[in-house]
Amino acid sequence: IRAGEPFTVGLRLQHDPHWHTYWLNPGTGLPTDIQWTLPEGFSAGSIQWPAPHVIKDHSGMITGNGYEGDTLLPITITPPADLEPGTTITLQAQVDWLMCDDICMPGDAQLTLDLPVSAEIPAINGELGQRLRAVVDTLPVALDSWTAAASRVGAVITLNVAPNADANHSPEKLRFFADDNLVAYELPQTVTANDDGSFTLTLSVSPETPADTSQLRGVLTS
Repeated sequence: IRAGEPFTVGLRLQHDPHWHTYWLNPGTGLPTDIQWTLPEGFSAGSIQWPAPHVIKDHSGMITGNGYEGDTLLPITITPPADLEPGTTITLQAQVDWLMCDDICMPGDAQLTLDLPVSAEIPAINGELGQRLRAVVDTLPVALDSWTAAASRVGAVITLNVAPNADANHSPEKLRFFADDNLVAYELPQTVTANDDGSFTLTLSVSPETPADTSQLRGVLTS
């Protein structure tokens, strides 16, 4: 790393087959949490959540939003501007997660990472570093090439997404993941392809949602 230049670290979760951990809004379960102990002058951002997947049990019932397989969760660390080249700093993190298959168990770990400080431009750290960069490059973003609008009538939200002239992606298998509990995570979502190239999603409101909720926030995946 180099003084004053933010860098990205990743929490790697290697799930056994059929096991999973959870996204920012888990549905059921709890999201993974990181509590940092950093050297003086350092700061850590929040987890940058990759797009989640629908989690299903062995019967095919949706049980939440999360991750399976070999997953990397990126976090940006900002070092102070007065770091001395030639030194080594240590990051410490307390990580807590909930892992589930047919049963759920809490997990935790105390992790440390030693990083050398250099005056040179930092290098990507091998194959995992390349993978982490790929994850960062595919994090959910707001696309200028698409517009979105939503309305709510009672317990139903209608979300319409439409491409602008420069959009070059025709989405398939659209799914909306709400950041909060506004949309019922476990219920089916109806997707209609319209003649003008837009798509309409019909989403069910979660029973726990306050009636005056006025904003739809989340991630739309294709």
